[in-house]
Amino acid sequence: MAVRGPSWLLGPLGPLLVMVMVAVPLLVVNLGMVHGWEERELGTVALAGGITPPGVINLDEHTFDKVVGADVDVLVKFDWAYSHGELEDAFRTVAIQLAPTSVLVAQVSFAHGVGPNDADMNRNVNRLVQRFQLNTEAFPSFYVLPKGSRPPLNLTDDVSVEALLRLVQAGTAQWLALPGCIQPLDELAKRVAQGILSPIAALAELETLDESTVQSPQAIVYRQILTRLAAQGPTFVARELARVQRLLRGRSTPAQPERFQQRLNVLCSFLAAPTTGVP
Repeated sequence: MAVRGPSWLLGPLGPLLVMVMVAVPLLVVNLGMVHGWEERELGTVALAGGITPPGVINLDEHTFDKVVGADVDVLVKFDWAYSHGELEDAFRTVAIQLAPTSVLVAQVSFAHGVGPNDADMNRNVNRLVQRFQLNTEAFPSFYVLPKGSRPPLNLTDDVSVEALLRLVQAGTAQWLALPGCIQPLDELAKRVAQGILSPIAALAELETLDESTVQSPQAIVYRQILTRLAAQGPTFVARELARVQRLLRGRSTPAQPERFQQRLNVLCSFLAAPTTGVP
């Protein structure tokens, strides 16, 4: 017995209508993928915090302590989900630069909306807001969480690639070859910051390093800082950081920004390494 379909399907336009019926749903699905709809509704990436930049992992209340405090240094960003703009671009650039290092880059994301998925996301991160005393109005917030039981360091400078890299170098044992820095001199600076070496002893040891290091223009900056530390005590570094940051914001000549950035890079090597627990 012959099976008859609907009259509109058997007419001259039937094949064309069938093609439209198949193509439209596929087009809707593809558009949804382009706009991230499938991530917002179904993807684990979205549930964990939006579109994840390359080299970055998502953390929430359940996974945070499985990573932080372990045998790895972590740079973490607290921010709204689906962030974009210059600050997000800086974070993505730093994540790529840190990919070859031992530093792990992570993000904890918060939802703007009030839908069920947004409530689930925020439920999984709200305790971290209290734990780190975060001001969501000031997002993004950046912290270096050193391996072991040392407390975090947070970024207090304006967000930039350079500032984030300085934060990582100050809070970890990772040397990043920042402009103006020399590794043997940074190692001296860390020992001074940790109280292992006095500024006077560090000045003497500096002169015993290889000739290219001792005579380099960068060594002048280390000598200046060590001399001031010996005369003014450990509070000099924080005061000098604040002074140089003010000068950098009020720069007036093209030569100044590079010089100030390099001095900030060196000063961060003299920051005291934390020694007690994560909050």
